[in-house]
Amino acid sequence: AGAAAAGVLDPSSPILKALSGFAVDMAAAFQLFDDIMDLDASGATSKGHALGSDIRQGKATLLVIRALYSPSATPEERQLMQSVLDCTCTEDSNVQKAIDVLSRLSFQQVKQPTASLVASAKAHINSVQWPSPAAAGHFIRLADFVANRSI
Repeated sequence: AGAAAAGVLDPSSPILKALSGFAVDMAAAFQLFDDIMDLDASGATSKGHALGSDIRQGKATLLVIRALYSPSATPEERQLMQSVLDCTCTEDSNVQKAIDVLSRLSFQQVKQPTASLVASAKAHINSVQWPSPAAAGHFIRLADFVANRSI
């Protein structure tokens, strides 16, 4: 749909290749930002979810996986992360403990690559000559929107 909106229908077009790279990077960045927002009260509320809803649902987010295997994690923290994956971390006090562990062990490790994915997505768009500069601008603004969602 993005390619058609940009007026690109040739499958070998450099613009289509740039859009494909943009889409892959932005999909990953969007999901990671979504996972990060789940740890913040204002972010979770803006998504229409309760704080820690991914934790309560036992989602194996990159944040949880990084914390589980972090060399800095204590045995108790690893056990807590395993309880998240086992869907047994549902009480408010345990959810808050899990949020604290995720914030300490994996938040920055996930946030940094997420910003890099957005930069890479923009680089894909800026790597080609567009028939209309306005078309490229729409994709750049979309990347900025995803990167600047409330977290």
